[in-house]
Amino acid sequence: MSAEAMQHYNAGVELEAQGRLQEAIAKYDEAIRHDPQFAPAYNNRGNCNLHLGRPQQAIEDYDKAIGLDAQDPLSHMNRGIAYANLGQFQRAIQDYNSALSLNPQYSLAYLNRGNAFVLLGEHQRAIQDYDQALRLDPESQSASALTYKNRGIAYANLGQFQRAVQDYDQALHLDPRDAAVYLSRGTAYLSLNQFQQAIQDYNQAVLLNPNHPQPYISRAMVHTIVGRHDLARADTERAVALGFDRASLEQTIRELKAMGSAER
Repeated sequence: MSAEAMQHYNAGVELEAQGRLQEAIAKYDEAIRHDPQFAPAYNNRGNCNLHLGRPQQAIEDYDKAIGLDAQDPLSHMNRGIAYANLGQFQRAIQDYNSALSLNPQYSLAYLNRGNAFVLLGEHQRAIQDYDQALRLDPESQSASALTYKNRGIAYANLGQFQRAVQDYDQALHLDPRDAAVYLSRGTAYLSLNQFQQAIQDYNQAVLLNPNHPQPYISRAMVHTIVGRHDLARADTERAVALGFDRASLEQTIRELKAMGSAER
């Protein structure tokens, strides 16, 4: 590897860390021009393309990196993420499998494979991968928070709402400002008929992300269930103001009211 290639590569790494992705790509291009066999430069250029919303270009870079160094689990995992971005979850799983065959202790590959299994509806297999990711890397706060969050989603999809709540609790302990987790935990509480806890979580989701309609929609539903129709209307108006379809939300509210009347 030439000194010029390494110099451009290191500059690319620094620019990538700063979020200056297009400039980083230019530096990786230069590194590759000086050394066309420089596999990490292709991998990193792929990462930049992926973060810029160009997964197909990223895959082409990862293909080149893997062709030059097939024993690097990182390029296999990154290509799996790119395939997942394209909705090609089976191909993503094949790459995660390759990464794990090269490094059976690769916790992020288990996490990402679990995500792919969730999106394929294979929630029990996803939970097994999330379990393994947590066993292998319990000290990584950000990765563990994401793993607990996603495992909670898998449990909720299996109808195991109490276990989902437990995982959301762990995720929020590690990252108390994740509005999406409050929203998910609120929905799990709703499924458990724990309406006050659900409202509290939706309140927190609104505080953390006041410009997203979903917490208002969910809170409107709970207010309707418990008979607080004025509050439900206020949340409906806020959700509509944020771009949610009025007709579909009002139809849902009417159905919930009808269910409540029938039960009485």
